[in-house]
Formats: sequence, structure tokens, C-alpha cells
Amino acid sequence: MVARLRSWWQGRPLLVVGAMVLLVGLVALTFAGYWLQWDWPGFTEHTGPNVPQSQPAKTRWDWLQLLGVLAIPVAVALGTAWFTTKQGQVSDAENKDNQREAALQAYSDKMSELLLAHHLRNSGEDEEVRKIARVRALTVLRRLDAARSRPG
Repeated sequence: MVARLRSWWQGRPLLVVGAMVLLVGLVALTFAGYWLQWDWPGFTEHTGPNVPQSQPAKTRWDWLQLLGVLAIPVAVALGTAWFTTKQGQVSDAENKDNQREAALQAYSDKMSELLLAHHLRNSGEDEEVRKIARVRALTVLRRLDAARSRPG
């Protein structure tokens, strides 16, 4: 699963870096507009040119509230991505476990067949049934995890 997450990051570094640059830029623009008293973002009190109506100045709290509201979908998206990644890890682990269990069951069934139907126990060292059993045992041992490959 770590490889999947690493490949996701390698596939989208511009997206992640771009989002971070955009967020930092918005915060910097907000604070610069407040400190430099820019009119266009509403940091200073403004009277309209055609309407004699006064617009009160925006405070830092107004802009931080806006950033907070915008942060909610980002937090939900990150939480969803994290949850999906964790679910994928659990699913991968279960799939591997099921595959190993199925391989062990198939090995057990085939060895039982070789023992009972093809008389593996009474076969000689160079007989074909013994070679088949050895190859099957070595093949399945490579596919199993440490807990399942130990006898008994």
C-alpha cells in the first residue's frame, strides 16, 4: 500500500504543490491587502462612486472566517483520501491473506490426492509422483507467509 501511496504522490506532485502555493498565496494576499490598506479587497472603508452608501472595512477576522469556510471542503477531501487509502490497505491485506489461504488449501488437497490416489508415501526417490510433490511443496512455500510456512 505504501507503494500505491508513493505512486499517487509521484503522479500528482504538481497538483499538491500547486494547491499549497495557492493556499499560501491567498493567505499572503489577504494579509498584504490588510496591511497595505488596499481598496479593492474591501480592507478599507469604501463609499461607492454612484451610490452614497458606505461599505465598512473588512477585518482580519472576516477574511480568516472566509479561509476557515474554504478549509472545510479541503479537510473533508483530505479525510476522504486518508480513509480511502486505509480501506485500500485493509482490502489488500485481506486479499493477500485470502490468496495465501487458498494456495495452502489447494496444496493440502493436491498432496492428499497424491498420498491417497498415487501412493506418494510408498514411492521411490526417483519416481515422478515424488518429484511432483516436491515441486508443489517448494512452489507453495514461496507463496506463503512465515506463519503458514512453518509445519505443525
